[in-house]
Amino acid sequence: MKWVTRARPKTDRIACPWLIRRFIDPHAEIRYVPADQVLAVAEIEQARSFDAPDAEFTHRGDQCTFEVLIDTFDLGGDPALVRLARIVHAADIAGKLDSDPLGPAGGGGRRSAAAGASPVRLRRPVRLLPTTDPPPQPMTQPHPATPVARPGGDVVPFGQAVRAWFAISLQTFGGPAGQIAVMQRELVEERRWIGPQRFLHALNYCMLLPGPEAQQLAVYIGWLLNGLRGGLVAGVLFVLPGMVALLALSAIYGWPCLGCRSRRWWRPPPRWAGCWAAWPPTP
Repeated sequence: MKWVTRARPKTDRIACPWLIRRFIDPHAEIRYVPADQVLAVAEIEQARSFDAPDAEFTHRGDQCTFEVLIDTFDLGGDPALVRLARIVHAADIAGKLDSDPLGPAGGGGRRSAAAGASPVRLRRPVRLLPTTDPPPQPMTQPHPATPVARPGGDVVPFGQAVRAWFAISLQTFGGPAGQIAVMQRELVEERRWIGPQRFLHALNYCMLLPGPEAQQLAVYIGWLLNGLRGGLVAGVLFVLPGMVALLALSAIYGWPCLGCRSRRWWRPPPRWAGCWAAWPPTP
């Protein structure tokens, strides 16, 4: 399961990933993204958000996110976690710095290392993981393709999305199966703009609707990434190359008719068997 939180971790965003990997989800993948993208990334990748405004798990009342996770997943029966929660609470809540002797204010007013300053001096080192446990895997950092903060609420830059949809449209010949496979390769595997579970959910949703499911999938994903304008651009670019190709073939096929007796391309051709058979036309 993926978990998403704000970038630049400290205090809660250091303690919560440890709690998640150790007691809640041993195979969790933690992603750090810009604060204004936490909810959007969680929606697209079907991830659980924490310690961000309006996240699934965040501060509630006087509780920090670490305490909210302990209460939500019924971990309060562990005295060590309850004790650690009080320390994290003191380090994370501004008005509670002196609420615990091991908090930031317990060492002569010095802030903790997690808060970005001098560490708290303890009598003995604190070991959070038993020596018999294997070391946890490194937490996944944001993928290089993860977009940076942008105004407008787009998950990816709009110009980059337009270029991507145009590149996809040039490869979408061969029916819905090939078109959907191209979108999965480009958007899920290479660019990683949408998670595989979200992609399959969108595909199943579009299969229930009448009409071409591949184009509906493109419109839906475009809307997820860039809103209304993203859906419009994805839908138009998805059919544009095929439409241009058909118009070009029609023009090539009907070009000899320009020399027919009608002399006007919008009028129906003469009653001959075909303009190609009568080429060149009689002046």
